[in-house]
Amino acid sequence: AEIKIRRAKCALRLAEKTGCVVVLKDSVTHVACPDGRVFLLDHPNSGLAKGGSGDVLAGCIGSFLAQGMTAADAAVLGVYVHSGAGFRACERLGRYGMQPGDVIDEIPYVIKELGDQVE
Repeated sequence: AEIKIRRAKCALRLAEKTGCVVVLKDSVTHVACPDGRVFLLDHPNSGLAKGGSGDVLAGCIGSFLAQGMTAADAAVLGVYVHSGAGFRACERLGRYGMQPGDVIDEIPYVIKELGDQVE
């Protein structure tokens, strides 16, 4: 219950305690960093509220980490790309029809739209 009420504070407390970047996913996603920074993505998409969507998000973040980004940058960009791909899938298929694989299919288009900003 406390996490629902104080999302940013709880995410930040965990990030500071563990020394890790924390992604707290919900309708508003919080990315908390051990250095005290907290980023919010306030673009809810109920089509992402199904099994496998978090795995897609983790894959996005892991991919950016493997390309040499810092954990904070990889988390923020991963959340942004995941959300954008989710919205594209939702526009194409509807929130009930879209599946995690459909979100994956949209990721290259979101990254292409970002262009050189991703590097």
